[in-house]
Amino acid sequence: MITLDTSVIVKWFREGEEYEKDALKILEDIKSFKVTCVANEWLILETIRALVKAGYSKEKIDEVYETLTELMNVNAIRKVSVGDVISHSKSIEYELKLYAADAVHLATAIHSASRILVTEDRHLLKKNVKDYADKHNLKISHIKEL
Repeated sequence: MITLDTSVIVKWFREGEEYEKDALKILEDIKSFKVTCVANEWLILETIRALVKAGYSKEKIDEVYETLTELMNVNAIRKVSVGDVISHSKSIEYELKLYAADAVHLATAIHSASRILVTEDRHLLKKNVKDYADKHNLKISHIKEL
């Protein structure tokens, strides 16, 4: 089982992104149920925020919202509620000095017993965060390492 953070998901929708092909391969594996993926619902909002910031149209943003919602509705991406991981996320924020969204993604991966958290987020790729994840039998990998 893998957990994805927003830095990977955005590559599904923004053309020309570095490692776009790798991200799209993950998407195809998710859609065909070749890989089990989990994420929390904040992932949708963070993705929308990234696209708004990049100047995408309302129509495109609505399409992305529908796509991500549908992937969760058909259980191609298993949804973990933020409420299920909020206490652990708080502890991670304090201990590792992470932003809330990063802490929630890490807590989601640990809570769901994922084996890998795939990210491009430099905060999640720091040594102290990787060491913390190791203690929970979780590997944090850059998309290019898959």
